[in-house]
Amino acid sequence: MGRIKIKKAIRLLLFSYRKSAGWRKREVNKYLNNHKVAKLQIGCGPNPLEGWLNTDGSSNLRKGSPMFMDAGEPFPIPDASFDYVYSEHLFEHLTYQQASNMLRECFRIMKPNGVIRIATPDLKFLVDLYEHPEKDINKAYIEFNAERSEMPSSPVFAVNYFHTSWGHKIVYDFETLSCFLTEVGFKGISLCEMSKSSHSVLNGVEQHFKFLPYDFNLLETMIVEARR
Repeated sequence: MGRIKIKKAIRLLLFSYRKSAGWRKREVNKYLNNHKVAKLQIGCGPNPLEGWLNTDGSSNLRKGSPMFMDAGEPFPIPDASFDYVYSEHLFEHLTYQQASNMLRECFRIMKPNGVIRIATPDLKFLVDLYEHPEKDINKAYIEFNAERSEMPSSPVFAVNYFHTSWGHKIVYDFETLSCFLTEVGFKGISLCEMSKSSHSVLNGVEQHFKFLPYDFNLLETMIVEARR
């Protein structure tokens, strides 16, 4: 076996080890033992938050990389152990069954009165884009979409491109997501402004604006908070 193949085999073994239940439970326990206020980010991607247990459905071997955790599977986390849970632009990538698992697992692992904050696209933004393409912000967004999608500048193409790209599965409105959260057991459900919260820990956590113009991120995104 050549040197390259040996290195690849070692990396695969290490990757498998990092995905193992035992390794992840140790990581969670280590985090909990070192943080009085426990904060979990689900689906952090390239945007880990300092002082949080950052998790993602993909993993690598770089030092400080997020812990592997599939939002659609049982979490390797003990009951009632986290004060805050945050997820940004992940929820729309989950099937209904995966999203249900995520919310129920969040409810299970959160302490009483813990707070969950979810940032996800708002279906009403797409409806408004289609029904009122003449609005300045919508017109600019449609043009922006035409450039990045290499499609004609049209609200129809903009809506379809958004809904079918980047692995999107379901785009919610506030009423539907609120019912979903209530069904699981959450209460005190409310809409929030970007980067603002009555909980200081959750101020300034949004980072999706790094990937598109800030005003367009505001246009796309709905932010919902709820209590355990």
